[in-house]
Amino acid sequence: MRSSRVGMVWGLALAVGLGSAGAWAAPRSAQEVLEAARVMWRGDTFHASVALEVTRGGETTVYRLELWAEGEARALVRVLAPENDAGSGYLLLGDDLWYYAPALGRPIPLPAIALQEGLFGSGLDLDDVLRGTGAEDYDVALSPDQPEDGYRLVLVPHSGAATVYGRLELALRSDLALREIWYFDQRGRVVKTARVSDFLELPGRVLPRTITIEEASGDRTAVVYERLVIDVPLDPALFTVETLVGR
Repeated sequence: MRSSRVGMVWGLALAVGLGSAGAWAAPRSAQEVLEAARVMWRGDTFHASVALEVTRGGETTVYRLELWAEGEARALVRVLAPENDAGSGYLLLGDDLWYYAPALGRPIPLPAIALQEGLFGSGLDLDDVLRGTGAEDYDVALSPDQPEDGYRLVLVPHSGAATVYGRLELALRSDLALREIWYFDQRGRVVKTARVSDFLELPGRVLPRTITIEEASGDRTAVVYERLVIDVPLDPALFTVETLVGR
C-alpha cells in the first residue's frame, strides 16, 4: 500500500531524496511547491535518535527511538526507552510490516491498516514514522489565502484513499521549510495540528528539529530530534527480521 500521508512526518521520515533545493527554480504551481519542499529536506538514507513525549489524559510518557530508513520501502524503528518497551520495534519492507516485542518472542506481521494507528497512543501515526511523505493519493492546490512570506497548500485525498482526514493544509516558509500542518476531518473541523518550533540548518536543507502535535482532545505529542544524519551508508542487513529481533 502506498502511503497516503503527507503529514508532519516529513520530519520523521526523511526517507527518499532527489537532491538539494538549490537545484530547483522558483516553484510556481502547488505541485511544484510540494515537490521542491520534499526535495530540499530529504536524503537517500537517514539515521536518527528521537525523543517522543506523549501526553494523554494529563499523564506524560517519554519514549526514545532509533530510526533508520532507505527510500520509502525500507525502514527500521527500535524502541530504546522506557524500560518496559525497550527492545521492541517495527520493520517495513516494501508493503510488508513487522512488529517485534521481547515479550512476544517472535516477530509478527501487521496489516497495512496498522500504519495509520497512533504510535504508543500518540498523535504520531506509524505511517508518519515509516513512510511519511506520500502525496500520490492527494490533489494539491494553493490556498486562496497565501501568506506574504511563504506558501499555504491544500491537500484533498482522492476518492477511496486510505486516510481518515478530509483534507490537510500545510504552511511553508519562503525557503520551503515546513512550519505547520492542519489536519481536518470529513466535516471540515481541525482535529490535529502539527507545528515546527525549531529548525536544523544543513547545507542546502532546512530540517524540522522539534515538532509539536496537538489534538482536539487536548492530547499532545512532542517530537525532538536528538541526533540526525542523512545520506549515510547503511548496511542492508539492518532491514531484516533478524535485526528487528536483535539476533
